[in-house]
Amino acid sequence: MLLVFGGLNAKAQVANLAGGNLKELVNSLTSFRNKTPIEKLYLQTDKPYYTLGDTLRFKTYLLNADYLTPSARSGLLYVELDDAANRMVKRIMLQVVSGCSWGDIALNATAIHEGSYTLRAYTNWMRNFGEDYVFKKNIYVAALNGTTLIKADFKLDTVTWKKAMRVSLRFTGIDKTPIGLKDIQLRLMDGKHNLFKDKITTGINGASEINFDLPDKTAIKNLSIKAQQMGNGADTAVLTIPVTLNRPENTDLQFMPEGGNLIAGIPTRVGFKAISEDGRGTDVTGKIVNNHQQEVATITSSHKGMGSFELTPQAGENYTATIVMPNKTTKSYPLPPVKTSGTALRVTPKGNDSLEITLTTSPTLTTTPTTYLIGQARGVVCYAQPVMFKEGSTTIKKTIAKDLFPTGIARFTLLSNTNQPLNERMVYIDLNDNLNISVNASKPSYNLRDSIALNIQVKDKDGKPVQGTFSLAVTDDSQVRTDSIGSNILNNLLLTSDLKGTVEEPGWYFEQNTPGRMVALDNLLLTQGWTGYDWKDVFDSKPAPLKFDAEPELAIKGRITGVLNNSVGRVTIALLLKTMINKRDTVTKIDYVATDKTGRFSFKSSHFALSPILKSLQPANLHPVVLDSSFNESFKMVTIGIGKAGNTGITIENEFKPPVFTTNEILPPWYVNSDTLVLNNNRTKITQLKAEANYRGEGRLLKVVNIADKKIVKGSKKPEWLLRSRSGAG
Repeated sequence: MLLVFGGLNAKAQVANLAGGNLKELVNSLTSFRNKTPIEKLYLQTDKPYYTLGDTLRFKTYLLNADYLTPSARSGLLYVELDDAANRMVKRIMLQVVSGCSWGDIALNATAIHEGSYTLRAYTNWMRNFGEDYVFKKNIYVAALNGTTLIKADFKLDTVTWKKAMRVSLRFTGIDKTPIGLKDIQLRLMDGKHNLFKDKITTGINGASEINFDLPDKTAIKNLSIKAQQMGNGADTAVLTIPVTLNRPENTDLQFMPEGGNLIAGIPTRVGFKAISEDGRGTDVTGKIVNNHQQEVATITSSHKGMGSFELTPQAGENYTATIVMPNKTTKSYPLPPVKTSGTALRVTPKGNDSLEITLTTSPTLTTTPTTYLIGQARGVVCYAQPVMFKEGSTTIKKTIAKDLFPTGIARFTLLSNTNQPLNERMVYIDLNDNLNISVNASKPSYNLRDSIALNIQVKDKDGKPVQGTFSLAVTDDSQVRTDSIGSNILNNLLLTSDLKGTVEEPGWYFEQNTPGRMVALDNLLLTQGWTGYDWKDVFDSKPAPLKFDAEPELAIKGRITGVLNNSVGRVTIALLLKTMINKRDTVTKIDYVATDKTGRFSFKSSHFALSPILKSLQPANLHPVVLDSSFNESFKMVTIGIGKAGNTGITIENEFKPPVFTTNEILPPWYVNSDTLVLNNNRTKITQLKAEANYRGEGRLLKVVNIADKKIVKGSKKPEWLLRSRSGAG
């Protein structure tokens, strides 16, 4: 995917008010962006799912968030793989050159086990702005040590005071042949605690049902079932089946009025999102009623539980949504309270090239001082105008050209004359300026071991050639799904990286021929759009210093101190790299440096053979050690760690302290409710591993054959006892 997208349009429309509040406001926003520039990072993997023994290969793109140009601020980035318990199992550092880097992670069985993992990538600078800016991707690593597939379904019924769980399971082979009349040991687990144990026998079709009562206050998300076949010739692998439930009564419904608030007497578009128990969007229908149970609006979701409806709220009224659940029961949810006065902001498309901004104030605020309408894209001010409501007028409409903004999210904010945000609204602007990429093979078909030549052309919307940096992976269509509605670099950089929470199937919003996609995209921004910073920070004359420094290069800085934390003068420092080879620690000297007179030292990129070290480097493996000033090149260090010479010690000033992330979504195992493509991928991988093992002589050996006969050589004079001895007859 192309690295650099189109930059921001230079035709920003800003009112010419020299010396006025508007100019100061725009200057403050520009200064804030320059002081706290945001980086965006995308990591492109070679495929969506992996098996043990695979190598996860990737390429990274590090960009400035404002103009989507290669970032020169950070020269190092970190890529890590975290397991389902949020423990880091692998972390590497990569050197970034012109915004790009690439690497790989070996998924070997010594360090990686079967399960769900989160792939994360970030720079040290990105950590200043919260976890939402960190790139993350969920992957599942399959072990391929079993031959059983499971179809699972869960239902929870409330019987008197107990919660009864009903589980339907169907066991088949990897070829979908039923595993019938087999004894299977089942254990219901709450994390690591065993709640229930039973033995079942599958039917002829491989199916079985079990029922059990759940203890009170049991968290469904922590439950799983361990299944293991019993008896001769059984697949003895222990299979984990996550318990998933979507109880209608646990559906969460949230309401977000356009512009931020419900204002009495002002027509308002209200966005909503319904989230099921498993954290995903779920479709709902219902109605909005007032205090007198009168219906004032209907509610129907359009995509992934999201939708919107029109409402003109009235003073003194409280509004409630009554939703009809799939089981025909109803549940009520309150809407946000109605404010008696305030301002409202509405954005609607006007033709293909403009937006209409409608600003409305309640009659009691018609003498409000001048307000300011600011339009930004990626933190850059593209539009700024003063807004003053005249006496007797409560509505102002402004038409704004879309081409003042780049393709992507535009954020409109109405600010008071004291720089307080009154209303905000995010919209998506599509200028239809995506790149046109064509990939053509040199011929229509190939033989085994042929070389394949590809002709790749990239042009802009006007048909002009475009130069860029790209990622390309070659996969088998029968094994790897072409996920056009999933996450990719386009929807990540232009959409999801600026939205709060998880966006399901983000690529769907970019399918040009999808009916209703722009309406659904607008509902998404109504419900999940977020600012990313606090407005008071923009105008803070003394902002708090940022906690994490940018790392333009690999550097280790520190100071040598004495017993009383005083300077010890000039000493020599060695930097050692500790690595693990053949289960034994090895030490490699990187370089020596001398401290200055205050005891400070610095190892920088010039001291490293940068590329080979960074590819497999763990930050904690670098160890500065104090040496005696009379050292020579034959010196060999034995002890690894923060060393001491005499009464000296080392303080690392830029020590890397790994971040602790929140737990991400846990993916189900590949053998539970699998789809065809995942099965094809795993079947092919199993066949490949067997073929490789046989080629290396690690396949199944033939039985030993003993030859009992003896060869008589014609004319031989050797005695008979020698012949018997050599033949093994004794």
